[in-house]
Amino acid sequence: MPALAPTDITGEVVWIGHVPDRDASLRSITAQSAQLTIPLLVIHGDADPIVPIAGSQQFYRHAGSADKIFKVYAGGY
Repeated sequence: MPALAPTDITGEVVWIGHVPDRDASLRSITAQSAQLTIPLLVIHGDADPIVPIAGSQQFYRHAGSADKIFKVYAGGY
């Protein structure tokens, strides 16, 4: 996992080093999420500039938990 530098003057996070393949990571996590059976709360801000909300939605949909909640915070990071 690459290191994160403090935010620059614009407030954006600056990655240092190699950024991993996010699509491959999402596929791996999604494939394993069906094994998750404990209660699950997924929280995501719809203004997150780094992690697309679609990844959280996909994880939630595939999670094997019977008791699960997906909460989106408008304007949240």
